[in-house]
Amino acid sequence: MSILDEAKENLGITIDRVDSLAHALKLKVPDNIHVESLRSILPEVAADLKKYFVQVTGENPWTL
Repeated sequence: MSILDEAKENLGITIDRVDSLAHALKLKVPDNIHVESLRSILPEVAADLKKYFVQVTGENPWTL
């Protein structure tokens, strides 16, 4: 599997993670649990999405 194919696969997996997070918000649990969960998970998901975007496109709009 090429690096590009692997990046596309990982991008799809990460998109599924975001979808799962969106569905988890529909669960009837206290808001503070949702907030704490998202606070801990979203930075990792955002970093992964940026990494795979760069691998797929060859562009990094997040660098100065």
